[in-house]
Amino acid sequence: MKENGAREEYFTKEQLEQMLEAAVDVFDDREIADAIRFAVFTGCRQAELLKLTVGDVKLDRSLVVFPDTKNGTTHTLDLHPELVDLLSVRCANESANELVFQFYNKDDLYTRFKKVRDHLGFSKGLVWHSWRHTTGTWLAENGHDVLTIARVLNHKNTSTTARYVKLTDKLRKSAINSL
Repeated sequence: MKENGAREEYFTKEQLEQMLEAAVDVFDDREIADAIRFAVFTGCRQAELLKLTVGDVKLDRSLVVFPDTKNGTTHTLDLHPELVDLLSVRCANESANELVFQFYNKDDLYTRFKKVRDHLGFSKGLVWHSWRHTTGTWLAENGHDVLTIARVLNHKNTSTTARYVKLTDKLRKSAINSL
């Protein structure tokens, strides 16, 4: 499905920390906390997260492989250091075809996500897909070019990627200060 381009919201680092803390401390839901952390540090799509198997995680090379993605490719991505320990635990002693994340379906994932988001009083405009926008925005804030961001998000076209990078205060100030 083509995105409508109107999605302007992304999570701040403070909101990410609040989501992770509430998921574990308020709802005792390590599964959603781990899924959120994985989503923001990979920029993966919801469907990619839900069908990720232990065999797709290459801890010996610090990689994750997303086979048969939305754009018809296999996408290989380096693992952020925050994810190595998380995935080591989740994948330990599991067979290669076992799912990494144990949600019944996408509705289960989304319901649990909304419970945490709503508990914190965050905007309803922040949806699961906002994690991809967050990843793109944070990469831009850290000085990465649109082609690199496109490769991380597995976009074939950088015009798609441009919709995933929001003009934050940090980006705006950095641009002006670079003149």
